[in-house]
Amino acid sequence: MLPTNESGSREERAAATTAHVGGTRRWFQRATYVASVFARYGFGPVMQRLGMGHFVPRRFKPSGEELSLPERLRLALEELGPVGVKLGQVLASRPDLLPAEYLSELRKLTDNVDPFPFEQAREVVEEELKASIEEVFVEFGQEPVAAASLGQVHKARLRTGQQVAVKVQRPDAAAVVEMDLQILLGVARLAERYSKALQEARVAEFALEFGHVLRNELNYYVEAYRTDCLREALARYDYAKVPFVYWNYTTRRVLVTEWCRGARLEELTRGSVQGINLKAAAHNIGSLLLLQIFVLGFFHGDPHPGNLLVQPGERIVLLDCGNVQSVSRKMRQSLSNLLGAVLSEDPEAVLDEILEIGVVSDDTDLQVLALDVDRMLSRYTSVRETEIHAGEVIDQMLSLVFRHRVRVPPVLGAMARTLLVGEGVCRMLDSDFDFRKVAAATLPAVVRGGLTGLTFERLRQDGHQMVRLARLLPRQLSRLLVRVNAGGVRVRMVMEDVDQALRRLDVMANRLAFGLVVAAFIMSSAVVISSERAMASLTPIGGTVYAGTAAVLGLWLLYSILRSGRL
Repeated sequence: MLPTNESGSREERAAATTAHVGGTRRWFQRATYVASVFARYGFGPVMQRLGMGHFVPRRFKPSGEELSLPERLRLALEELGPVGVKLGQVLASRPDLLPAEYLSELRKLTDNVDPFPFEQAREVVEEELKASIEEVFVEFGQEPVAAASLGQVHKARLRTGQQVAVKVQRPDAAAVVEMDLQILLGVARLAERYSKALQEARVAEFALEFGHVLRNELNYYVEAYRTDCLREALARYDYAKVPFVYWNYTTRRVLVTEWCRGARLEELTRGSVQGINLKAAAHNIGSLLLLQIFVLGFFHGDPHPGNLLVQPGERIVLLDCGNVQSVSRKMRQSLSNLLGAVLSEDPEAVLDEILEIGVVSDDTDLQVLALDVDRMLSRYTSVRETEIHAGEVIDQMLSLVFRHRVRVPPVLGAMARTLLVGEGVCRMLDSDFDFRKVAAATLPAVVRGGLTGLTFERLRQDGHQMVRLARLLPRQLSRLLVRVNAGGVRVRMVMEDVDQALRRLDVMANRLAFGLVVAAFIMSSAVVISSERAMASLTPIGGTVYAGTAAVLGLWLLYSILRSGRL
């Protein structure tokens, strides 16, 4: 039995080694392809600076030289496939990482790609459901009704008679995504090593977070759960609908939901669908976005036209709920206060809420920040209401906050992108759309309360906080005294300009050491000259040179001290 076990272990090790070598080769090929795409669009120097120059081919045909850098970045990300598109969409909500012109261009990224063959979709469905398509579905459309970077949707009918939408994941999606995420994390870590600004922006942490989000999108169980949560939360609102999930036919790579009929926004704007009030539909979409963010605490993070349908009665259908963001109760309250302060055009209240939400760094100048907030709000006082875009106001506020090195939770960037995209959708249907009127109808306690409402709300929160602090204070003091008695308390002192003080101390130590050496030279030269025996062992020239060297060093030390003015 021993030879067999050894043989088996050798075979397993050989297979593992072969798989590792194959995986390494594929990783290297993919990294080379990614680097070549960016180099072809003019980002070769960036790849060199990040230490990835050995992946960049020496010869390549440049593309899009007449385009701007933001446009070339968007095209490069589109060419890279699913991870590139998703990365661009996430970066579009991070004004702390990219300038405004890049954010505006990346928001144009769409998740529409060419579909994959029906035979591959059949293989995935049958492998996941452990049955043939004919055993589960009476009808199954071979042509997908929608295709995205990670999967595509087919229209089908179950054996029980329900018409359903079947979302099928691309066969190679998981492998490609995992490899690209490894490359992205490696590049992010290199970027932090070569750039202090990117290290402060924590791009490696961003890459890890992005990987977590994308892996969740690959797991259709997660999307099914989020869809159910959103559907249950919106069930009491007549103007909102989320598809029902058929859990018996849902797996990690196949998602089966209710088929929802409705008019697409492109059809409404073309006028090919009658009986829909466009202004009412736009109002309902805007109200639905505010309701999710400020009341429910989780919202659909990608409300582009392809994910929305409008049914008779201006009922809004939310599709593709894989990207759902959560907002804590405390964050919702702070956002409500911030929204009320913005709509009331109170710069001091806006600054207070920004500081409540974010974390101020040592480089933040609060006076300059307050002045910039005042300027931003005053810029909109002379503009007509219909010309004010609430999404742009929030986006500019986030850019201002990041410019002043105030760290805020990433969900704020996602919220700003959602409102910006959603407002654009609403203005497609109604050119006179005003988010402030929708907010007044949807969130009357925030908007109509104005400064008075905000003041009472702050007093209520402060009172609650004081009561909580008074209740916890004795317990915290007791714990502190126990730690003091146990010797577990450490005092940390921060000295300003410590580097300059250390440099001065270093200069003083060097000068003192040099002075001791010069003194030793002078004393020893005096001893040599006064000693006949020492002079006899040295030539007169040698003794003179030795004494002269000591004198020169002593005079040079005295001159340097006099020149420094610190005698």
